[in-house]
Amino acid sequence: MNIMASRHTATMSLLVGGIGISRVGRENMKAASGEKGDYCVVVRLQKRLPRRLPLLKEKDGVKIFVEYIGVIRAL
Repeated sequence: MNIMASRHTATMSLLVGGIGISRVGRENMKAASGEKGDYCVVVRLQKRLPRRLPLLKEKDGVKIFVEYIGVIRAL
């Protein structure tokens, strides 16, 4: 593994709290009716991202939703 990849992975592990698969209609209630049943990827963040960081909204036809949820801790 090169050094840049390992730094990137370490940074992402501090930011990302979870990744999941959902339906577009569950993540975006205003989605077009033809899209509501499509699958999407949901990325849940532990920390807010820098303001100017560009994020993908779609990859290979799959919508990507990013949301800030904070840190998840056991009770």
